[in-house]
Amino acid sequence: MRMGGTLSAPQATVGAYGKGGFYQKAGTTFTLQNNLYLGTVSNGDAYGKYEVNGANASFSAQSAYVGTYGRGSVEQTNGTVTLSSRLILGHYAGGQGTYYFNPTTTGSTTVKGTTFVGYGGSGKIYQYRNTMTYQGTVRLGNNQGAEGYYKLAGGVLQNDAAYQVVGYQGKGTVEQS
Repeated sequence: MRMGGTLSAPQATVGAYGKGGFYQKAGTTFTLQNNLYLGTVSNGDAYGKYEVNGANASFSAQSAYVGTYGRGSVEQTNGTVTLSSRLILGHYAGGQGTYYFNPTTTGSTTVKGTTFVGYGGSGKIYQYRNTMTYQGTVRLGNNQGAEGYYKLAGGVLQNDAAYQVVGYQGKGTVEQS
């Protein structure tokens, strides 16, 4: 999307059977009425990347499924991301999902529902100078065989929920430095 552009759609899939990328630049707005899916099929090639890069870039959706069966990643460099329902990284067994905040810039993300880092697969979050706000429960390593990893190396982590779960039925790790 070019500067100043606006895109609205019911939902989006990036990297269903092959490799795909969606790059959102400064001054743009991307709104989904439903969900964003990144890396959906487990055929060995499915990889979806979504990048928010630039000041005043705004993305909103109900949920983001990053690495459903395949591999998916979100890279945020500035901008604002708002999910009204949930964030799932590494949805099913074999799925690999990563949320990466660029360490040289700032940005903010708000998840109003539950966040699963490794729901049934492998999920990772790397947070540096950014602000991450969770208004629902955060679970790392939710199901058996799932792995969730959270690296907090700066920025602000705010959780408004009553609790967080690290290693619910799977393996969960938090590294703070």
